[in-house]
Amino acid sequence: MKRRFLQKNIIIILLSLCLERLSIAYSEPTNWLFKKKNDIDLITDFIAKRENYSAKCYKDGHGWSVGFGDFSLCNDSIRVLKWQYKHLKNKSDDYVRSLVRIDKAVAKWRLKKFVIECYDNLEKIIINGVSTVNILDSKEILALIDNMYTRGETKFYKDDLWVIHVINYAKNKQINCVKIAHAFLKQSQYSQKTQRNGVLARRLSELLDFTHRNCVYDVKFLITILNKYYTN
Repeated sequence: MKRRFLQKNIIIILLSLCLERLSIAYSEPTNWLFKKKNDIDLITDFIAKRENYSAKCYKDGHGWSVGFGDFSLCNDSIRVLKWQYKHLKNKSDDYVRSLVRIDKAVAKWRLKKFVIECYDNLEKIIINGVSTVNILDSKEILALIDNMYTRGETKFYKDDLWVIHVINYAKNKQINCVKIAHAFLKQSQYSQKTQRNGVLARRLSELLDFTHRNCVYDVKFLITILNKYYTN
């Protein structure tokens, strides 16, 4: 009974972790333009289908994820649970992590919150007097936010993909199809070897989405460049 009570409260705790930042997390939805609402819904559903849902924490690359690939929540939950329940303070992180559960609706809400925050930040970046989200179309924005979701928003803005390629495209409407292909695909090298090919496939999908208006890739070229980063 005690364990059931604890697990019931865990979901409440996870929900409170979501809601405590609600007031500062993102822009007011009633002020969104039609394009923004559609983009956010599209990106959220797209990532959710790619990630699949897990109520429990699972090993994911260099850390632990829960819900729809949520990296931060497992570690946040361990700290909250050990603070709130005294008998858990001396338990291992692995044990406490095994107690963590998240409802699917809450997980989807957290995913959408992340997408909104990324979209808001892109919206604030003005290039040639125009917001970035008004320069890029929906598929291009989807590709970038998907990249942010799996790699981290901070890392995304430091990467050559953004600093060199996306910025230049937004400013000058010019894109080097070969170089941006390498910029996307080489990111797979930073993942664990056992996951590298799956990450490579995701980077390829992002590449094709981001360049869909400007680049037509020959199949032989794609095979050649994929082999460069492919891990046997």
